[in-house]
Amino acid sequence: MKKRLLILTLLLCSQVAIFAEYYSKIAIVDMEKIVEVYFSQTEEMRDIKQIRDNIKKEAEKINKEINELELKKIAADRDDDKVLVAQLELDLEKLRSYLQDFIRINNAKVKSRLTALYQSQSLSGKIFRIIKQIGQEEGYTLILRKGSEYDILYYSDWIDITDQVIARLKA
Repeated sequence: MKKRLLILTLLLCSQVAIFAEYYSKIAIVDMEKIVEVYFSQTEEMRDIKQIRDNIKKEAEKINKEINELELKKIAADRDDDKVLVAQLELDLEKLRSYLQDFIRINNAKVKSRLTALYQSQSLSGKIFRIIKQIGQEEGYTLILRKGSEYDILYYSDWIDITDQVIARLKA
C-alpha cells in the first residue's frame, strides 16, 4: 500500500512539475530595439537622421552667433558703451529664444515622423505576427513588452526573444 502511495505521489509530482513548467514559459520583447534595428537602413530613418543632423548643425551655427555676440557684449562692457551693451543683450535674448523655439519645433517634427513610423500598421502587424509565431513555436505562454524599469522588475536575459524577432524581420 505504501509502495502504491509513493508511486502515485511521485507520478503526481512529476505531472505537476511538467504542468508548471509548461505554464511558466515567459519571454520579453524590446519593441524599441526592434524598431531601431529594423528601420536603421530604411529611407525614412535616413531622412530622420538627416533632419536631426540639420537641426544639430543649425543649432551649432546659432550657438556660434550667440558666443560671438557675448564676446562683443564683453568688449562693449569693457569700453563702457552702455547703449551697445543694452542692444547686444536684447539681440542675445532674441537669439536664445529663437534657438529654444527652433529646437523645440524641429524635435517635435522628428518625434511626429518617428511616431508615424513606429505605429505603421503594416510593420506593427508584421512584428506581432512574428512574436506570435515565435511564441507558438517555442511554447511561450506569455510574452511581455519590455518597457521602462517599472514595467518589468526583473528578468533573466535568456527570456529575451528580441533578437529572434529582429532576425525574422530581416529574413
